[in-house]
Amino acid sequence: MSAWHEKRAALQKRIHYRFQDETLLAEACFLSGARLSRASAEKDNQRLEFLGDRVLGLVVAEALFASDENLSVGDMAARLNMLVGRDSLKETADAIQLADCLDNGGNLIGPSQCADACEALIAALYQDGGLEAARRFILNFWRPLFLRASQGEPRDAKSLLQEASQQADGALPIYKFHKPRGPRHAPEFRVEVFVKGMGSASGIGLSKRAAEQEAAGALLRKMKEEGA
Repeated sequence: MSAWHEKRAALQKRIHYRFQDETLLAEACFLSGARLSRASAEKDNQRLEFLGDRVLGLVVAEALFASDENLSVGDMAARLNMLVGRDSLKETADAIQLADCLDNGGNLIGPSQCADACEALIAALYQDGGLEAARRFILNFWRPLFLRASQGEPRDAKSLLQEASQQADGALPIYKFHKPRGPRHAPEFRVEVFVKGMGSASGIGLSKRAAEQEAAGALLRKMKEEGA
């Protein structure tokens, strides 16, 4: 048994699903970087990613619609955007250790590629076992995300950092963005935040907002450690 086969067999145990056609799983885990590195004619996971995005949206929208008849269209839309966003996909990919199974031809695997591969995995489940297989996976591994969405987001790190900086000397945090990395359709954003008298910290995210939150949270933790 090859190393890749062992890793993907372990993934199937983690997600509680055994593929009838394991070539679908292999395709979901085969990134464009691997295909280009080997000048391979094999399919990468981009077509599955396209399909998985739509399947995820359908299942999440269906679950939100059924969860609470008092939810307004605006509330459902806001929760949907959060639940199908790249940060939620990356969180789920981390939970199932999907990066261990991805083949990128020896190139580094970034957060955006993990998020894309999670969508591709959903499509592979849909192709192999139908909508019910994809639905079971999503409703199981998105459970903590649905709970978080239903409870409302806690106060965000950017707001807390702004309050702390204004209480200190009235200064506002300054965010400086660096050039995004990764493919154009799925960039990885990098940002640094500076606060007068409190120092600086950096953050990385799959959106500008996520990168800002990560940087603000890092600076808040740094301040706490230093007793600021």
